[in-house]
Amino acid sequence: MTLAVPLDASGQPHHGGSVDPDPHRKPVGDLAARARDPFEDDERMRRDGLPAGERVSEFVAVPVAHLVARVSAGQQRGQDLRIEPWPPPGEVDPRHEVVDLDDRGTQCLGDRTRDRRLARPGGTIHADETDALDAARPRGHRDRLDDLWLLHRPIVPGQAPTSAGPPIVKSVEAHEIVVIGAGLAGLRCAARLAGAGHDVVVLEAGDRVGGRQRTDEVDGFLLDRGFQVLNPAYPAVRRWVDVDALRMRFFPVGVRVRRENTVAELRHPLRHPTGLPAVLRSGLVSRRDAAALARWITPALLRPKSVIAGADRTLREGWDRVGLRGALRTEVLEPFLAGVLADDTGATSDSFARLLVRMFAVGRPGVPERGIGALPAQLAHTATAAGAAIRLGHRATGVRTRGGKVEIAVDGADSLHARAAVVAVGPGQVADLLGLPRPVTKGLQTWWFSADAAPSASALLSVDGRRRGPVVNTVVMSHTAPSYAPAGRHLIEATCLLPDGSTAREAEVRRQLAEVWGTSTADWQLLRRDDIPDALPSQPPPLRVTNPARCGDGLYVAGDHRDTASIQGALVSGERAARAVLADLGSAGA
Repeated sequence: MTLAVPLDASGQPHHGGSVDPDPHRKPVGDLAARARDPFEDDERMRRDGLPAGERVSEFVAVPVAHLVARVSAGQQRGQDLRIEPWPPPGEVDPRHEVVDLDDRGTQCLGDRTRDRRLARPGGTIHADETDALDAARPRGHRDRLDDLWLLHRPIVPGQAPTSAGPPIVKSVEAHEIVVIGAGLAGLRCAARLAGAGHDVVVLEAGDRVGGRQRTDEVDGFLLDRGFQVLNPAYPAVRRWVDVDALRMRFFPVGVRVRRENTVAELRHPLRHPTGLPAVLRSGLVSRRDAAALARWITPALLRPKSVIAGADRTLREGWDRVGLRGALRTEVLEPFLAGVLADDTGATSDSFARLLVRMFAVGRPGVPERGIGALPAQLAHTATAAGAAIRLGHRATGVRTRGGKVEIAVDGADSLHARAAVVAVGPGQVADLLGLPRPVTKGLQTWWFSADAAPSASALLSVDGRRRGPVVNTVVMSHTAPSYAPAGRHLIEATCLLPDGSTAREAEVRRQLAEVWGTSTADWQLLRRDDIPDALPSQPPPLRVTNPARCGDGLYVAGDHRDTASIQGALVSGERAARAVLADLGSAGA
């Protein structure tokens, strides 16, 4: 909402009588043209006797969407306030306080409903009567931050009023809690806070919820933003996700390995016992390697908490320590985990890798029938059902605390005030908003191809044990999830690492895929390439499974970069931030 008020002959805000701002007035000079810091106008406003917390550039005269006739106690005694114009249907936040006027334009103090009726256009109310409005508010809402309404008299340099009329009152939209970012962490946080009875608004810069968990439909194919799987074995998923409602399509538990002169398939011996003879014949699993692998993974299977609490080292050092050095390591585990960890150097935390492999051993990863985007969509539904509001296309550009409140600047919209703000955005954005060190991340690149014929009947994830190219894994998605491709077509994904922003060449990717699958890729159609530089937070040793959610007065941070680099980590981080907010607000159930 943008407003203007008149100036008197000396160029100061008009204090006497009444004047009418011109709704068609344009900004002057560079007031609105140049880029501005979200909060840089506050000092100027204070010098001119204006309330702080709103941008001067917002006070140029344009048509006003909706106004309210409430002023702070003691301000502008003896003046009439006009309500105009009528806001379009559906564009008024029910949390806004709006004065009730009856059909005769007189004050109506008896209405105690949550969604108060809007004032009739042109109706007036005397400012001396605003104290009575306070008494008319429902008792349960007297201490809410959306109680704050300010009388703004901004200055438009060099412009004089052209006609007469009353001053205008503008509200500062405020909520108890604002969550910035509608990824998995932000959505879980919002659901927890709203479920505890708090007024929660989620601001999302994108056109849909989910952050990195996103699915697009391209030519009838479902393309996730990068190759992503959901493991129902994660405790957080079991607790907060309705897995059955996602209609999961599960991958077989195992891996297909391209070797020099053959292809071998290694399947989970307990899930696929009939595949055990093939595993033993593959030449990939020696007795020494099998024993070393057992020494490495058994503590995580039996006592995962001991792995978290114990000494940590790099994955490379962990494998060396247990004597895992043969083909099982070099042709299977290293290429497989390179795609999972976005790291082929072995520098990732050994403890984290063991816990992650544990999840593959006890769970069965898959994808929702309608793509990974169905997961955040479900979490968003849970949050809104609990009472949270989600606003898409709202990019927060600044966050700061002032006077016991948190102020959030929003690109192209009014600033918001809150008692608490949770910043649940990606690694790059969290550094910009909070000034925290930018988390180190790993990049991945995913190629999506369509084909008339499947390159193989296998639904297993394939890796190149020879390591001859940029591709770290590839799979025929439509074998596991037929919904990902139109009838009679097939969808093949191929994932590469994305170190330092460098990208693989399509010719190299096609050549390696032809060798891995043993078929020509010349007639495959490239649907899309996803370059994701911040695919996963780096997870070096020592493993830190928790980082403090509080980062300042009323400020909190959440995201997988604050926990473990996984869906589990994102959900747990959002829950942890919500609990910190509830504890600081003194809420039950913190």
